[in-house]
Amino acid sequence: MITTSSLWEFLSRDASFFGGPESPMLSWLGSFGIVLFFLWQVLRLRREVSARNGPSTECARFWQPWRRIAATAIVSGSRAVPW
Repeated sequence: MITTSSLWEFLSRDASFFGGPESPMLSWLGSFGIVLFFLWQVLRLRREVSARNGPSTECARFWQPWRRIAATAIVSGSRAVPW
C-alpha cells in the first residue's frame, strides 16, 4: 500500500530526463500535463476547422451584395461608390 509520505517522497524527488536539468517529479508531471492539454486543443481545433465545408451561409449571404458592388465598381472603372 502506498502511504502519503512515500507518494510525497516520489513527487518531490529530483528527476532528470534525457540528461537534462533536474526538477522535482511533480514539476515534470505538470509539464507533461500542459503539453498534453496543448496537443488536445490543437487536435480539437483541427477537427472543428476541417468539419466546416467552406464559409457558413450567414457569411456568404453577408458578402454577396458587397461582391456585386465591388464587381460593378471594377467593371465601370470608377473609384466612386457605385450607388
